[in-house]
Formats: sequence, C-alpha cells, structure tokens
Amino acid sequence: MLAALAQKIRGAETIASEVRDEESLLGVQGGNVEQGHDHYRWCYWVLSMAALLLCVMWQYSEWYVGRMTDGEDTGGGWAGDFLILVVAVSFIISSKHVVSDKYVIFYWGTAIAYGLGGVGHFLEGSSDASMVIGYYISMTLAFGGDAVRAGWGYALPSSPAVMAQRVFTFCAYGALCAFALWNLKLVLVDDTSKEDLAVSTAGRMYKATQILMGVVEASGSIVWYGITRTQLEGRPLRLVAAAVNVAAWTLVKTMPLMFAKQGIATTVAHRLPHYCQYIIMWIMHTLTTKGYVNSTTRLQQAPGASAPLVKQGEVLLGHAASTDSASAGGGACAAK
Repeated sequence: MLAALAQKIRGAETIASEVRDEESLLGVQGGNVEQGHDHYRWCYWVLSMAALLLCVMWQYSEWYVGRMTDGEDTGGGWAGDFLILVVAVSFIISSKHVVSDKYVIFYWGTAIAYGLGGVGHFLEGSSDASMVIGYYISMTLAFGGDAVRAGWGYALPSSPAVMAQRVFTFCAYGALCAFALWNLKLVLVDDTSKEDLAVSTAGRMYKATQILMGVVEASGSIVWYGITRTQLEGRPLRLVAAAVNVAAWTLVKTMPLMFAKQGIATTVAHRLPHYCQYIIMWIMHTLTTKGYVNSTTRLQQAPGASAPLVKQGEVLLGHAASTDSASAGGGACAAK
C-alpha cells in the first residue's frame, strides 16, 4: 500500500513538473513576442519625436523668413559653428580636469566638425581660387569630425550594429574625400571657375555626399539609442538626444536647399541645428555626471566603504562605463 502511495506521489510530481515546464516555455515565448514588439517600438519613438522636433523647427524657420528684413546677417552660420567649437572644447577640458567623460570622443569629433566647418562656411562665398581650395580642404576635414562622432563617439561596445554603422561611415566619408579630390583637380589643373564647379558633376556629387554624411550622423544616433535602450538609467535623455540629432541633421540638409531655390539668403536653418548640438552635448555631459554621482553614492553606501571618495572620479566613472558597456552589450544581443 505504501509503495502504491509513493508511486502516485511521484506521478503527481511528474505532472506538476511538466506543467511548470510548459508554463515556463509559454513565458519565454511571450517574452520573445514582447521583445519583438519592443524592437520596433523604440525606433518608432525616436523617429516620431524627431519628426515632431523637425516640424517645430521647420515652422519656426518659415515664420522667421517671413519676417526677415533685407539686412539679414548671413554670417550666423559660421559664427554658430565657432560657438559649438567652444562648447565642445569646454566639455573636453571638463573631462580632463573634472570628471572623466566616456563621450569625450564625441566632443573631439564635434570640435573638429564645427571648428573646421566654421572656417569652410566663412570661405564658401569667395570666388578666389585659393579660397575655394581652402573651402574644400576645411569642409572635407570637418566632415571627418562628423564621421568620428557617428562611428566612435557614443562609447558603444563592439556589436554587429556598431560595425555596420562604422562601415557605412567609412564608405560615405571615403566617397566624400574622393569627390573633394576631384573638385580640387578641376580647380588646380583645369582652372575651373567656382560657378562652373558648382554645376559640374564633381560639384554636385560633393554636395550629395555632404547630405549622405547627414544620414550617417542621424543613423549613428539611432544605433546608439537602439543598443542602450535596455538601460533604464538615463534612457529618456538618450531618447531626446537621439531624436534631436536626427531632426537637426534632417533640417540642415534639406531646408537650405529649399531656401536656395527660392532665392532666400538666411542661416536660420543652420543656427537651429547648432542649438541642437549644444542640447545633445549637454545631455551627454549630464549622463556622465549622473553616472558619477550614482557610482559615488553606491560606494559610500556599501558596507565598509571609506569616507574620502571625492577624488576617485576616473575610477568611479570607469566602473560606471564598464557597467554601461556590459548592459549595452546585453541590449545588442537582445536586439539580434
């Protein structure tokens, strides 16, 4: 009788185990479905917010042009570039002397892009051959700063998405350099005038690859948010930064073309994206500072922690960066 009872108990345990396994399998499948939905939802939020910001800046630019006087200062473009250069350098100095910042490569890329970009925009209106040569050299090197930002500026761990972004960046910037050399050849060897250069195939392709570099910048932000979206800390700020960058590059690469066709001389479509770049760098600096403060708090609250932790900025930030990289790597695996 006892043997029969023990057999019944084992049978019941077997059934219960099978039920638990089935529930676990259903839970995993449900989680995969939700993860699949999330894979598209995060991209929807980035693009939706970018579209909203783009509409706001577009409407403001239209309103601004409608109220514009004949004395419009068209030098605001390169002046804004130099302002962003100063801001980027200030964050680089902060990373060196205050708190180590994992986004410092992004700041270096920004300094290169907007410092040399300001020089290029300053030279852009000149018809002198030496000035035209200076324009192509400075602008091409400036877009190298954009390539650094988009491919290496977000402190992301290696993953298929990051490698694809870097290959895309290499291809786009390589094409830009090739067309820049073509234009320089036309100026130096064939003595082509600025007007003829603008309507030549080389000139048109150089402008087209400049627009492509805007796509490179926007896609870099999307990859950044997509990989780090599983990190709850700072996720809203990263969403805003990614959307702002997408909107800024869309505006600056489309609206000036529309104004040029209408014969309107204004730099409002350049100034607004400049303001956006300040917002993006401020968010990155805030994420770094927040990570430092949280790491300091955790160490101070840990059992047996010593009191003087003020000057351990780089150590703490290194710990926070390694934690972010590890969780970002997990997010990349989940995205696959």
